[in-house]
Amino acid sequence: MGATLMCHETSGREDYERLKVIGDSLPIDRKTLILMLKEEETQRFSQEFLSRCDQLQEQGDPNPYITAIDEMQLNIAAQFGFGETARQAVNTMRTAHTVYRDDPEVQAISVYSRENKSHKGSLKPGDQLPDLKLFTPQLKQTNLQNLVTESGITLLLASSLS
Repeated sequence: MGATLMCHETSGREDYERLKVIGDSLPIDRKTLILMLKEEETQRFSQEFLSRCDQLQEQGDPNPYITAIDEMQLNIAAQFGFGETARQAVNTMRTAHTVYRDDPEVQAISVYSRENKSHKGSLKPGDQLPDLKLFTPQLKQTNLQNLVTESGITLLLASSLS
């Protein structure tokens, strides 16, 4: 097999920060939004939340953490009076770090911003790709070189469920 080269550089953080809101969001005033994000922070790291994750896992939920976060955020939105519009309020909470990009208080509170560990990598177009261990959606282990073929171009998309 010939050399495998990187053709386009990107990083999760770079694309994440340019992400457009999918679905509707609500214009929530900054003060209320900060209170909602603080409540999310408190609940997300509570023993009650961790127990809910364990309970969902025991019930066979394939993504217990994601399910528990969604439930928690919808409950917070409801607590703040967003009954029928709770889903849109949750979208606003999830994207607060992009709307208030230059607001240090929102950036510090928003778990989506603070805990995003992605960074711009060192690979540049023309660099040889490292032979990384990867997992398929079916959780079968493979490596990058096994996915790249000599007969064409391989497009590799990666994401996180967290």
